[in-house]
Amino acid sequence: MSINGRVDQIQIAFRRVPSGDTGHSRIEVSTGGSFEVSWRRDEHGISIELPHGTFGFDLRGRINDDGDLEYDLAQRFSDQEWFSKRFVREGEAAIGSAADGVKRAIKVKAQMPGKIIKVHVKEGDSVAKGQSLLVMEAMKMENEIRAPQAGVIQSLRAVPGQSVESGVELAVIE
Repeated sequence: MSINGRVDQIQIAFRRVPSGDTGHSRIEVSTGGSFEVSWRRDEHGISIELPHGTFGFDLRGRINDDGDLEYDLAQRFSDQEWFSKRFVREGEAAIGSAADGVKRAIKVKAQMPGKIIKVHVKEGDSVAKGQSLLVMEAMKMENEIRAPQAGVIQSLRAVPGQSVESGVELAVIE
């Protein structure tokens, strides 16, 4: 199983899904070639071993106003910082209004592996854009998953205590 997507304009293809506290994967990037990457999680973020050195990054994830998981990164021992970065999976598109202005159903998916801690809604509930749907623990951080649009919860597949993989559908809002 692989994950294809992009960060900004850089296309990335993981040949093996990154998971766990340590691991390695071969990735391909649009800026040239492919290489093996090893990583290790720690209490503040992640260390990544690239062919030209090992780099540590402090990570802070959050759900933005559109309901997407995005990250702020600061490279350790450097003044390099990146804000509001998001991994967009191949084929994932921004879901908005149709040509006639009618909103479509939207699937709220787990952006990374984790554990469901709290569920704040149930099927049939009306929700506002930005309203908290659930809390998920991932990478030792609690992430609040918010409604990307106003609507009604048509289905809810998240249960407190449940472990979920990246890409798993948590809810559908119509």
